[in-house]
Amino acid sequence: MRGIQFYEGMFGKRDGTQGLCIVGVGPDRSLWVEPSFLGISEREVARLQREFDAQVLRHHDGVHVFIEASGIVASCSTEEKEKELARMVDDFLEYFHPSNFRE
Repeated sequence: MRGIQFYEGMFGKRDGTQGLCIVGVGPDRSLWVEPSFLGISEREVARLQREFDAQVLRHHDGVHVFIEASGIVASCSTEEKEKELARMVDDFLEYFHPSNFRE
């Protein structure tokens, strides 16, 4: 997808620690996150692609891999996990700019 703007920021990880994360925001307001930051393994990414048609892209630097956030949230096996990930997505969007990426 063209037009994705990438940003770096310090965010709380699922394990409670803080870490640097690169996040992409698409022109369609899609949010692209690094699966490893969310504790999602390469194997799990492949499963999300197979079972949920999750969108995955590799950054032009050839190192970073991103997955579109709605695919991750939609694949959650429990409501609790879905809420946790949805909160993280909201936190990412709020961090960058509260009005740029919301309607």
